[in-house]
Amino acid sequence: LKDALKQGLEFNAAADDMQKKWTQAGLSSGQANAMTKQIGEIRQHADISAQSIANMQRQYLTLTGSAEQARDITSTITSFGTASGLDEQKQNSIARLVSSNKTVNARMFQRTLGQSPQFANEIIKQTGMSKEAFNNLLQSGKLTGAQLREAMIKASKDSNVAWSDYGQ
Repeated sequence: LKDALKQGLEFNAAADDMQKKWTQAGLSSGQANAMTKQIGEIRQHADISAQSIANMQRQYLTLTGSAEQARDITSTITSFGTASGLDEQKQNSIARLVSSNKTVNARMFQRTLGQSPQFANEIIKQTGMSKEAFNNLLQSGKLTGAQLREAMIKASKDSNVAWSDYGQ
């Protein structure tokens, strides 16, 4: 009980510190609260460090300029990644792929998401393309990081389903 209390107090201190960093980065109090709250929610489901989650959020905030989109992409990667059994390192690889402003080819996509067909299928579904059309786009080297980000943002609406699947 003493250890649990100590961990709770440490988490609260860390959350307060993160809250300050988000507001210093220019987010409103509500946006900062949402970012900090998301870290706690993800940690309830996944063995991902708070620092790694905050790094993802920061990376996507810089990339998109939107706190909401940063949370959406973070949610998609952590929920589908965890539900698919991907470890923190593999999820960070997906984060790098999504952050790329270059094109994404079939080899890169397969190497990053090949072990996670559920995640890959969700991304394909959110592009609005058939699997064949998506694969043709990959093979031609014309899928962009921006298109991948858009699919991730759309996929975030299914993140709760992925967490539920993971819990079973």
